[in-house]
Amino acid sequence: MFPASVLYSTSVASHTSASILSLAFWRTFLLLSLTSLSSPIFSQNFFANPGFEDINICTEYTAPCEKEGWFYIKPVTIPVYSKTAPPQLTGRESMAIPMQNMYDQASVKQLVYTMLLCPLEKNKIYRLSFYLNTLNRPFYKIDIGFSKKEPATSGFETTDILRAKSFTKENSDEDFYRGWRIIQYDYTATGDERFFITGNISGDALLFEPKHRMNTKGMVYYFIDDIKLRPLDNMPMCISSAKVITKLYAQNYRHTDKTVWDEENEKALFTDTLTVPSVFFETDKAILKPVFKKLIDSLALSLINKGLISVMIEGHTDNAGAALYNLKLSAERAISVRDYFLLLLPGDADKINAIGKGELFPVTDNKTKIGMAKNRRVNIILTYTKDN
Repeated sequence: MFPASVLYSTSVASHTSASILSLAFWRTFLLLSLTSLSSPIFSQNFFANPGFEDINICTEYTAPCEKEGWFYIKPVTIPVYSKTAPPQLTGRESMAIPMQNMYDQASVKQLVYTMLLCPLEKNKIYRLSFYLNTLNRPFYKIDIGFSKKEPATSGFETTDILRAKSFTKENSDEDFYRGWRIIQYDYTATGDERFFITGNISGDALLFEPKHRMNTKGMVYYFIDDIKLRPLDNMPMCISSAKVITKLYAQNYRHTDKTVWDEENEKALFTDTLTVPSVFFETDKAILKPVFKKLIDSLALSLINKGLISVMIEGHTDNAGAALYNLKLSAERAISVRDYFLLLLPGDADKINAIGKGELFPVTDNKTKIGMAKNRRVNIILTYTKDN
């Protein structure tokens, strides 16, 4: 950072506001300068959507979900953090990286991954850089790694990750600008890297306190922005990079278990989503109407000749009334549907789950009665293979 003597005019002490403006200008200038000077001048980047500005419209809700080209695993449900977000460096978006669940530290950890636009070449050096913000939470570490196999595929373990590395206070720059710090690392490729992974890969129990949680589920997130992976020798992008971007952006399932981007060597999975409006329940209750039970009877029958992977039942409401009441009602309705499924498919109990999401995921606005009616719903998300 430039010394204060450069940023402020010592000869005109009365121009305080001008000095502050000068400080803001130079800090912005320095930010943009370091972004370009941290690595050689070249334009290629092996990450799609590196600034996280492109937002996916997920298939399950037909509504904005998460960042195009980037995926959460274990579990796949998109994390919902508080409305408080770090001040942005550039653009309007950053990526939330799950670090720990304060209520269940032993739970399966969430990771974030993406497909590299080009496979890395053996023994070539690539510079990874990104900005990190902990949103005033303690900075313990963030892990990165690469893998040959897609992390969401069956049987994937953290032992499949190539040369994972942790970044801590000791090997990252101090806070650079409004809570953001710079992470930079030169990586020598093995030649097997196809996917990039980040998060708390090792699953370490970090020393967060209850006050650090960012949502009602007890999650703590870090945020990253402007991530880059570039070869130091300024090699050109591979011919297939455009096709990889297209395929990454085409993956729109974000709330469905066992959904993978690359289906090579994986049995093809299929997903159907049935949206059930609230009229199939007793008013303001979780009691199923007989006509809805007939619908589930037919649905369960259709699954007999399919290899059922999972049934996720999600309850949703409009925003009328108290948020906690809406969350409770949505959960009770989802559970009612799940319990009826269990009567029909008792052997698949471990595959059928229910969750209430209250008013958090509307499919349209709640400004009209029609819009509110559309938001009061239960989604039944079926994942299966066509052969049993």
